[in-house]
Amino acid sequence: MVDKLLIMVYSGFMNKTKEIIIFLLAVVFFTAIPSTFALAYQSAPIAITKAATFVTEKSAKLNGQVNPNEMTDTIQWFEWGISGQNNTLYETKRVRASGSNRNVMVNDTADIIGLAPKTQYFYRQVAENSRGKDFGQTVYFTTMALPPTPPELVIIETKDPKTIAETTAILEGYVSPHGDKATKAWFEWGQMQQLENRTIAKTVPANSGYFDSALTNLTPGTTYFYRIVAENSVGRVYGTARMFSTKGTPPPSEAPISQVLPSSPYGGDNTARPTTSSGASAAGSSNGLPGSSTANRPGDFFGLFSKKPASTGATSGSNTTQSTQTASVAEASGPITSIWNTLMGGSKSNVVIEKVGSTDVPAHSPVEYRIAYHYREPSVASDAMLLIVLPSDVVYIGDNTNNELLLQEGTGSGERTYILPIGRLEEGSTRTMSILGMTTGSAGGFPDVHATLRYQNATGAHVVDSGEVGTETPTPEQQVAASGNGGGIGFLPSSLWGWLLYIMVIVLAIIGIRKGREYYDRRKEEIASSGDEDDNVRLARMLPTSEETPIKA
Repeated sequence: MVDKLLIMVYSGFMNKTKEIIIFLLAVVFFTAIPSTFALAYQSAPIAITKAATFVTEKSAKLNGQVNPNEMTDTIQWFEWGISGQNNTLYETKRVRASGSNRNVMVNDTADIIGLAPKTQYFYRQVAENSRGKDFGQTVYFTTMALPPTPPELVIIETKDPKTIAETTAILEGYVSPHGDKATKAWFEWGQMQQLENRTIAKTVPANSGYFDSALTNLTPGTTYFYRIVAENSVGRVYGTARMFSTKGTPPPSEAPISQVLPSSPYGGDNTARPTTSSGASAAGSSNGLPGSSTANRPGDFFGLFSKKPASTGATSGSNTTQSTQTASVAEASGPITSIWNTLMGGSKSNVVIEKVGSTDVPAHSPVEYRIAYHYREPSVASDAMLLIVLPSDVVYIGDNTNNELLLQEGTGSGERTYILPIGRLEEGSTRTMSILGMTTGSAGGFPDVHATLRYQNATGAHVVDSGEVGTETPTPEQQVAASGNGGGIGFLPSSLWGWLLYIMVIVLAIIGIRKGREYYDRRKEEIASSGDEDDNVRLARMLPTSEETPIKA
């Protein structure tokens, strides 16, 4: 075919036939133009828009398909916007189409975030290469609506009382109801840890603010416990329990409680123990130790031999000062001392502090202290409390007392004193608790803590110290007061067995003195007679007898 055509062209040129040349040029032109147009149309990309998926309140996934038509420079992206605002378009990131060297449909996706809830949006797929640009159809979707916001629990905080007088006080707390106008708040209060009283519940404003309630008919010079409580449709919340002492002089103390009150079977650490709170009123003091106007027992007679000197402490109120004799009753070691304590009616209670873990503790490390007390006295004690002093280089984190610990007023900086109200103690009462803390940068090793058990029973006010015995120094006035109570300076026992033993010791001492005197006199006579015999023997040896005199011739 080509050969024939060339022959004809050559013949045409040779024969100068114009008709043949024009015909051949027309055939070549009309054959080449359609093929050129067809190649350009097939190389332009094809874009298709698919439905959006994973539509949430603030995000969605856009889907589409692109056919690059074997063009490696094909780029794909999405255009989108808010319905009704068609003049404002947003674009996703432009990326090169995958599989661009093939003539197939390829999936394309893009995630958009930061959308408005419950709003209609539109979008479309776009693809472009050097041969052309294509737009997919416009698709719409609507974001989901936000779920209804559930109401939140009330946020509360127990504050210090606004005012404190002898028989009245105004309690204060902070309440944040989160706009809930149906929130109510009140205070629980009382002389016992169970907080047996409550104020009238009042509706608080929707905005956060302070809440207060007035207490009347209080007892002067008495310690009270209180906390704020709030409730809404979600539930009830309780603030941290705190304590305060009314001003003035407390009334005369009643006789020691002798009846058996129902005891609390469980404490904050879910440990069964026969301890309850006491209902007896006592004078509050700055250090949390209730005062007493009853005559207190001085130190035991044999306490001098077991190195347990009696100590006294002064309890000061807001308007008056009382002298309260406080016997240090830290348990001494050794079986002999225990026997003397049993016979003489001495204390057998103790407080133990254990450091949990290694003693090599670096700075900014957690530490744990395990504190336990054991009350062994036969008489029932009331107004008991455990005072725990944390040093300045330990930051309090928490404990296992179920929010029973109270931070003592006036200990906001440096050493901090926490109070565990116990109330009533019976013989055998015991409890173990744990405190977690974090050492500061100034801590060196495992810092020491201090714990003190304070209580009052038939023999007076007592202190069981976990550290040094007799840390409180008696004043001269307290020594005189102790002597005026009929206790001398600590040489008289406080029980029947003690008195019997005391008399037996005196009798034995008198008998011993008399026997010693007799033995001394008898021995003296024996030595004197023995000395006379020795003198006669020496004299006989020096003077010769008549038998030994020589006869002269």
